[in-house]
Amino acid sequence: DAGQQYDSLFDGVLKLPESTLVYPAHDYKGDTVSTIGEEKSSNPRLQVAGRAEYIELMANLKLANPKMMDVA
Repeated sequence: DAGQQYDSLFDGVLKLPESTLVYPAHDYKGDTVSTIGEEKSSNPRLQVAGRAEYIELMANLKLANPKMMDVA
């Protein structure tokens, strides 16, 4: 759910220090590590004006779920 993603990102994860390392579970460029600061400045999905815009952006991407999303 894109709304829950937004809440988790913008009300939680993105409030961590900019130097915090993050390890993406699925990255389409092959990167295995980044920082909160790098993601804030370079990730287009984080350049939204608010929750509604994020939800619309994610809906319009029409991305398939990652193959292993439900395996844990």
